[in-house]
Amino acid sequence: MLAYLRGTVMAKAGNGVVVAVGDVGYRVFVVAPLRDQLQVGDAVALWTYEVVRDERRELFGFPTADTLALFEQLITVSGVGPKSALGILALGDPQEIRDAIAREDAVYLSKVVGVGRKTAERVIVELKGKMQELAPSVLPGVSHTTDGDILVALEQLGYKAREVRDVLRSLPPSGTSEEKLKAALQALGRG
Repeated sequence: MLAYLRGTVMAKAGNGVVVAVGDVGYRVFVVAPLRDQLQVGDAVALWTYEVVRDERRELFGFPTADTLALFEQLITVSGVGPKSALGILALGDPQEIRDAIAREDAVYLSKVVGVGRKTAERVIVELKGKMQELAPSVLPGVSHTTDGDILVALEQLGYKAREVRDVLRSLPPSGTSEEKLKAALQALGRG
């Protein structure tokens, strides 16, 4: 299963983009604001979620691991499929959406085409208590959203959250996400 893509935008295709990675082009569904922002030739890095149904495969892409985590929670709700979840994510950043769920704002959530009031209320009922679990940027020992993304990525690779947080605390606060991820992997490899 594909978990992450880094490449170049080859084309915009409907409600997604085609990302060239080496000699392969992946069609990736993304939220409308990201699709509108991306231009052909832009470098892009996306956390991905792959859906395999019968003879069809779809790939959904997200700019951060935090956004991917929220997407994964949204699609657990009955009546919310991947495309409806993308619509909900297009409403704002993940924290805004969590806040809307926490304050039980069904009107905000039902602005999405295909998400009616009943579905919005189901999202609130099923996810309201889980919203703190979805915010890696507020985990103890993790100070930045970038660190939260690294935490989620390393947990997906099988590392324990506690050991990752300890390593993240020991890293210098400056540096790109890629540099910090590489340093964290090196430190975890020594342990």
